[in-house]
Amino acid sequence: NFSREEWVKLQLEDPLLCRVHQWLKGGVPPLRKDEVRNRYERKYIKILDRIEVRDGLLILKPCEGLEFEEKDKMLVPSAQQELIFTMCHRHILGGHFGIRRVLKSSLRDYYWPDMGRHLKYWGQQCSVCLKVKNHPGEGKMGLHKELTMMRFERVALDIAPGVPLTPRGNTCIMVVEDYF
Repeated sequence: NFSREEWVKLQLEDPLLCRVHQWLKGGVPPLRKDEVRNRYERKYIKILDRIEVRDGLLILKPCEGLEFEEKDKMLVPSAQQELIFTMCHRHILGGHFGIRRVLKSSLRDYYWPDMGRHLKYWGQQCSVCLKVKNHPGEGKMGLHKELTMMRFERVALDIAPGVPLTPRGNTCIMVVEDYF
Protein backbone atom coordinates (compact mmCIF):
# COMPACT_ATOMS: atom_id res chain seq x y z
CA ASN A 1 0.00 0.00 0.00
CA PHE A 2 1.27 3.40 -1.00
CA SER A 3 0.45 6.65 0.77
CA ARG A 4 -1.25 9.48 -1.11
CA GLU A 5 2.08 11.34 -1.34
CA GLU A 6 3.78 8.26 -2.82
CA TRP A 7 1.00 7.89 -5.44
CA VAL A 8 1.39 11.58 -6.40
CA LYS A 9 5.15 11.07 -6.78
CA LEU A 10 4.65 7.89 -8.84
CA GLN A 11 2.14 9.66 -11.11
CA LEU A 12 4.55 12.55 -11.69
CA GLU A 13 7.39 10.13 -12.48
CA ASP A 14 5.26 8.39 -15.12
CA PRO A 15 5.91 10.13 -18.49
CA LEU A 16 2.32 9.82 -19.73
CA LEU A 17 0.63 10.90 -16.48
CA CYS A 18 3.14 13.75 -16.14
CA ARG A 19 1.92 15.02 -19.54
CA VAL A 20 -1.71 14.73 -18.35
CA HIS A 21 -0.73 16.85 -15.32
CA GLN A 22 0.79 19.45 -17.68
CA TRP A 23 -2.33 19.54 -19.87
CA LEU A 24 -4.53 20.12 -16.82
CA LYS A 25 -2.29 22.93 -15.56
CA GLY A 26 -2.98 24.89 -18.73
CA GLY A 27 -0.83 23.18 -21.30
CA VAL A 28 -2.66 22.33 -24.49
CA PRO A 29 -2.96 18.65 -25.36
CA PRO A 30 -1.97 17.66 -28.89
CA LEU A 31 -4.83 18.37 -31.26
CA ARG A 32 -3.50 16.91 -34.49
CA LYS A 33 -3.20 13.16 -34.98
CA ASP A 34 0.49 13.41 -35.91
CA GLU A 35 1.26 15.19 -32.60
CA VAL A 36 -0.09 12.36 -30.43
CA ARG A 37 2.75 10.12 -29.21
CA ASN A 38 0.83 6.86 -28.74
CA ARG A 39 -2.65 5.36 -28.39
CA TYR A 40 -2.62 5.66 -24.59
CA GLU A 41 -2.04 9.40 -24.88
CA ARG A 42 -4.96 9.54 -27.35
CA LYS A 43 -7.20 7.73 -24.84
CA TYR A 44 -6.32 10.16 -22.04
CA ILE A 45 -7.04 13.11 -24.37
CA LYS A 46 -10.54 11.70 -25.04
CA ILE A 47 -11.38 11.66 -21.30
CA LEU A 48 -9.41 14.77 -20.29
CA ASP A 49 -12.62 16.63 -19.36
CA ARG A 50 -13.28 13.95 -16.69
CA ILE A 51 -9.78 14.08 -15.15
CA GLU A 52 -8.95 16.44 -12.31
CA VAL A 53 -6.06 17.00 -9.95
CA ARG A 54 -7.13 16.59 -6.33
CA ASP A 55 -4.42 17.28 -3.74
CA GLY A 56 -1.83 16.57 -6.44
CA LEU A 57 -3.39 13.22 -7.38
CA LEU A 58 -4.88 12.56 -10.83
CA ILE A 59 -8.48 11.38 -10.44
CA LEU A 60 -10.96 10.21 -13.09
CA LYS A 61 -14.46 11.48 -12.30
CA PRO A 62 -17.47 9.30 -13.14
CA CYS A 63 -19.45 9.83 -16.34
CA GLU A 64 -22.52 11.98 -15.88
CA GLY A 65 -25.94 10.47 -16.47
CA LEU A 66 -25.08 6.85 -15.67
CA GLU A 67 -27.90 4.70 -14.33
CA PHE A 68 -25.60 2.99 -11.84
CA GLU A 69 -23.49 4.72 -9.20
CA GLU A 70 -19.82 5.06 -10.00
CA LYS A 71 -17.11 6.64 -7.87
CA ASP A 72 -13.90 8.50 -8.55
CA LYS A 73 -10.96 6.40 -9.74
CA MET A 74 -7.25 6.98 -9.39
CA LEU A 75 -5.14 7.02 -12.57
CA VAL A 76 -2.49 4.31 -12.23
CA PRO A 77 1.08 4.85 -13.48
CA SER A 78 2.26 2.17 -15.92
CA ALA A 79 4.88 0.84 -13.46
CA GLN A 80 2.15 0.06 -10.87
CA GLN A 81 -0.49 -1.48 -13.14
CA GLU A 82 0.65 -5.07 -12.67
CA LEU A 83 0.76 -4.44 -8.91
CA ILE A 84 -2.95 -3.55 -9.00
CA PHE A 85 -3.61 -6.84 -10.82
CA THR A 86 -1.63 -8.71 -8.17
CA MET A 87 -3.60 -7.04 -5.37
CA CYS A 88 -6.95 -7.92 -6.97
CA HIS A 89 -6.08 -11.40 -8.26
CA ARG A 90 -3.18 -12.99 -6.41
CA HIS A 91 -3.63 -11.49 -2.96
CA ILE A 92 -4.64 -13.94 -0.23
CA LEU A 93 -8.18 -12.52 -0.24
CA GLY A 94 -8.21 -12.13 -4.04
CA GLY A 95 -8.67 -15.85 -4.55
CA HIS A 96 -7.44 -16.18 -8.17
CA PHE A 97 -10.92 -15.47 -9.47
CA GLY A 98 -11.59 -14.99 -13.18
CA ILE A 99 -10.82 -11.94 -15.24
CA ARG A 100 -14.36 -10.50 -15.00
CA ARG A 101 -14.20 -10.40 -11.21
CA VAL A 102 -10.66 -9.01 -11.19
CA LEU A 103 -11.69 -6.32 -13.69
CA LYS A 104 -14.77 -5.46 -11.64
CA SER A 105 -12.78 -5.09 -8.40
CA SER A 106 -9.99 -3.14 -10.13
CA LEU A 107 -12.38 -0.79 -11.96
CA ARG A 108 -13.97 0.15 -8.67
CA ASP A 109 -10.94 2.24 -7.63
CA TYR A 110 -8.45 2.46 -10.51
CA TYR A 111 -8.17 3.37 -14.19
CA TRP A 112 -5.64 3.17 -17.00
CA PRO A 113 -6.17 2.82 -20.76
CA ASP A 114 -6.67 -0.77 -22.02
CA MET A 115 -7.05 -1.96 -18.45
CA GLY A 116 -9.23 -4.92 -19.43
CA ARG A 117 -6.77 -6.13 -22.06
CA HIS A 118 -3.84 -5.90 -19.62
CA LEU A 119 -5.71 -7.71 -16.82
CA LYS A 120 -6.76 -10.48 -19.22
CA TYR A 121 -3.16 -10.93 -20.40
CA TRP A 122 -1.75 -11.10 -16.85
CA GLY A 123 -4.55 -13.46 -15.81
CA GLN A 124 -3.67 -15.81 -18.67
CA GLN A 125 -0.04 -15.81 -17.46
CA CYS A 126 -0.89 -16.65 -13.82
CA SER A 127 0.96 -19.89 -12.98
CA VAL A 128 -1.49 -20.87 -10.23
CA CYS A 129 -4.51 -20.47 -12.50
CA LEU A 130 -2.78 -22.36 -15.33
CA LYS A 131 -2.22 -25.35 -13.01
CA VAL A 132 -5.61 -25.40 -11.33
CA LYS A 133 -8.23 -24.13 -13.78
CA ASN A 134 -9.80 -26.23 -16.50
CA HIS A 135 -8.51 -25.75 -20.02
CA PRO A 136 -10.71 -25.57 -23.14
CA GLY A 137 -12.23 -28.97 -23.94
CA GLU A 138 -11.83 -30.35 -20.43
CA GLY A 139 -15.02 -31.11 -18.60
CA LYS A 140 -15.71 -30.21 -15.03
CA MET A 141 -16.09 -32.89 -12.42
CA GLY A 142 -19.69 -33.36 -11.36
CA LEU A 143 -20.83 -32.08 -7.98
CA HIS A 144 -22.42 -34.51 -5.56
CA LYS A 145 -24.73 -33.23 -2.88
CA GLU A 146 -24.35 -34.99 0.43
CA LEU A 147 -27.38 -34.69 2.65
CA THR A 148 -27.06 -34.20 6.38
CA MET A 149 -29.79 -35.00 8.88
CA MET A 150 -29.00 -32.51 11.64
CA ARG A 151 -27.09 -29.34 12.35
CA PHE A 152 -23.31 -29.59 12.73
CA GLU A 153 -23.26 -33.14 11.34
CA ARG A 154 -20.94 -31.83 8.65
CA VAL A 155 -19.07 -28.51 8.78
CA ALA A 156 -16.35 -26.88 6.71
CA LEU A 157 -13.58 -24.80 8.24
CA ASP A 158 -11.16 -22.51 6.47
CA ILE A 159 -8.56 -20.04 7.73
CA ALA A 160 -7.53 -17.05 5.63
CA PRO A 161 -4.17 -15.61 6.82
CA GLY A 162 -2.62 -12.31 5.78
CA VAL A 163 -5.40 -10.02 7.01
CA PRO A 164 -4.19 -6.62 8.32
CA LEU A 165 -3.57 -6.60 12.07
CA THR A 166 -6.74 -5.90 14.04
CA PRO A 167 -6.85 -3.92 17.31
CA ARG A 168 -7.04 -7.29 19.14
CA GLY A 169 -3.88 -8.55 17.42
CA ASN A 170 -5.54 -10.95 14.96
CA THR A 171 -4.11 -11.55 11.48
CA CYS A 172 -6.41 -14.35 10.23
CA ILE A 173 -10.09 -14.89 9.51
CA MET A 174 -11.73 -18.21 10.39
CA VAL A 175 -14.74 -19.19 8.28
CA VAL A 176 -17.04 -21.99 9.45
CA GLU A 177 -19.94 -23.28 7.35
CA ASP A 178 -22.63 -25.77 8.37
CA TYR A 179 -23.76 -28.02 5.50
CA PHE A 180 -27.21 -28.64 7.03
